[in-house]
Amino acid sequence: MNQWLAAIRHGFNEFIEECERQDGGNFGLGSEVKFNEALAQLRTRVQHQTAQVSKRYNLDLVIPTHPGWPAI
Repeated sequence: MNQWLAAIRHGFNEFIEECERQDGGNFGLGSEVKFNEALAQLRTRVQHQTAQVSKRYNLDLVIPTHPGWPAI
């Protein structure tokens, strides 16, 4: 379980780093595309890790979907 939690935590850290500007600021004007791409990557990583945990521990899991989101 620690491995999966570490992978999810790492994903959140990468998300924050990806969304920061070079000058250390956060989201700014024109950053919507970068933010959306980083958020999609984070969502996919968390879904993947959550699916692995549910499979390993035989949990019934319902992951919310959206028509524009890729299937996991």
